[in-house]
Amino acid sequence: YGETLKGSGDLRTSACTASCGPSGVVKDIIKRIPEPVTSKFYGCGYPVPLGIEGKKVLDLGCGSGRDCYIASALVGEKGFVTGVDMTPQQLQVARNHAEEFCKGLNYAGVNMRFVEGYIEDLVSVGIEENSVDLVFSNCVVNLSTAKERVLSQVHCVLRPGGEFQFSDVFADGELSEEARTDKVLVGECLGGALEIGAFTAMAEATGFARTEMTEKTEIQVHDPELKKLVGQTKFFSITWRLFK
Repeated sequence: YGETLKGSGDLRTSACTASCGPSGVVKDIIKRIPEPVTSKFYGCGYPVPLGIEGKKVLDLGCGSGRDCYIASALVGEKGFVTGVDMTPQQLQVARNHAEEFCKGLNYAGVNMRFVEGYIEDLVSVGIEENSVDLVFSNCVVNLSTAKERVLSQVHCVLRPGGEFQFSDVFADGELSEEARTDKVLVGECLGGALEIGAFTAMAEATGFARTEMTEKTEIQVHDPELKKLVGQTKFFSITWRLFK
């Protein structure tokens, strides 16, 4: 779906643009990010937290890399950011501008790398167990058909005391099979939305010690055909913090 869209203006719901807005610090960083990176980015929040200087962080489904660029500025020259995505076209956009961005921050080198692979198998793309301080993602986990595997892999690569902070789409009820398999709903992150209670139970079963909801914004479905498919189900962009 990321290959089909030319930009965020082509979206048929607010799922990939819904959030309460970033902090002032993050707003300032975004202004410095090259336009091709921001224009090809699709997300439903701002999951990269402040106070991560010197940390080793990982972005699941980084796409064109906007959140990696934000994290690059926040972790500083001594920190490091890895982005994992399965879409070569998006990764190329992210790679094309990394050096330019880091030079603008007066870094001696580039503190980002972008790896092609699947978020369900992080170890296979070179992410070591117990090696990451922070994992974040933006409207990506819902796209996976193996969400338990994603959470398990995140738990595996996080250091003890590490955190998974992510924004994603959730529903207040179960979706019909037709809605779950609709190509547009899946592409805009609604088809794979987990029911909120089912997600918290899954996180606990995976071994996360604590789960916190930090932000919740209702998503609007603009398209009349899609409204018929989802019926009375409500969708939300939610930012969670999961602690190992």
